[in-house]
Amino acid sequence: MIVREWSSFVPVTKTLLISVAQYSYHAYPNEFCGILSSSPGGIVSNVYPVQNVATHPPTGFKMKPEDMLNQFTLIVERHETFVGVIHSHPLTPPIASNEDILGLQGIKSGSLYVIYSVLHNEFGFYQLIGTSLISKQFEIIDI
Repeated sequence: MIVREWSSFVPVTKTLLISVAQYSYHAYPNEFCGILSSSPGGIVSNVYPVQNVATHPPTGFKMKPEDMLNQFTLIVERHETFVGVIHSHPLTPPIASNEDILGLQGIKSGSLYVIYSVLHNEFGFYQLIGTSLISKQFEIIDI
């Protein structure tokens, strides 16, 4: 099931981008990870932090299952829609590594996969289609 067909760009709020950067800087030198949701209007507007329980968190991420469940519950209670996952790369560009791609198993096709590079202060937006990541542009929408 495809979560959403993203057109030529993904609409996001400036607040979302600022929040992701803040969470990522706070997690540094480890990778930050979280869940993304959209408002009823379809704009990606919220990030829900999830504890990174990876064996080596400076270069990998694994979301704590209990945190994920708690955050999904909040998303449902707030009448938002799950749209994808996000994590940071503390020292590398926002390009999916082989480890990142392997970690996508279990994520719904159609979901967004976003990487924020702390060092480069740059975002990479992708959409998971089957087992492929398709690069997407994002556009800041004021709400």
